[in-house]
Amino acid sequence: MKTFAIHTLGCKVNSYESEAYIERCNELGYEQVDFKSASDLYLINTCAVTNTAASKSRQKIHQAISQNPNAYVAVLGCYSQSQADSLFEMKEVDAVVGSDQKDRFLKELPDLIEQRKRINYVHDLKQPIPFEDLNIQRFTRHTRAFLKIQDGCNQFCSYCIIPYTRGRERSLELERAFELAKKFVENGHHEIVLSGIHTGRYGHDHNTNLVALLKKLLEIHGLDRIRISSIEMNEVTDEFIALMKENPRIARHLHIPVQSCSDTVLKRMNRPYDMKAFIKRIQQIRSMLGNNRIP
Repeated sequence: MKTFAIHTLGCKVNSYESEAYIERCNELGYEQVDFKSASDLYLINTCAVTNTAASKSRQKIHQAISQNPNAYVAVLGCYSQSQADSLFEMKEVDAVVGSDQKDRFLKELPDLIEQRKRINYVHDLKQPIPFEDLNIQRFTRHTRAFLKIQDGCNQFCSYCIIPYTRGRERSLELERAFELAKKFVENGHHEIVLSGIHTGRYGHDHNTNLVALLKKLLEIHGLDRIRISSIEMNEVTDEFIALMKENPRIARHLHIPVQSCSDTVLKRMNRPYDMKAFIKRIQQIRSMLGNNRIP
């Protein structure tokens, strides 16, 4: 039996997309093995958000090549998007896939491997690109399911590569999100984590928002818990907090990044708040939820 190995770096969105690669390989009859083992196919889902993440991505690429020089090696994700040309110059790397055309790669994978075809599916992200949900049916290694509802970023913080590696903001259509979430529940996942690069910006391109999506998902019988992945302070609206308070199925947990506690640094970072505004908003959120502890 043919084997595949996968290594995922980075965020929850990458974890979601890796599940699509695993599902596709299983459909093709490949058996998953540990990434440290010799394999016929290696998939490295990379990250480039920090120098350390980029370095780890390179290490995993070289590890795959050294373990089986004859394997088909596919490098995917943000590092691929930012370093496509240099990666494709490596003759041991067969496929380079960036922030879109992942669905195309999955569909063409059998022919790519059979013909030992080298491909570079990375192009400039200045133009809008469509949202790819990758049609995942279930998560084989987790009891909870991750649902990617948003991708890309328009904020362009001075320190961040994400807008250049993930492209501009785009969202999963509300009815499609409902359909995928319902399928997860039918396949045994009773807890769903809503994930995105800018989760709180969900729906801005479809004339909707995160609150509308949550209300729709709460209609799904058997969906016991909804969690929100990282969300920006200025995207946590009063309407969102009110919905969280009155619906115990929405987990009362928010990961709100601050990046720095220095106003000078925040300004240089091009972050849309200062520490006074951040602390004030956190206090308001805690008060609304009935938790008045000082952050």
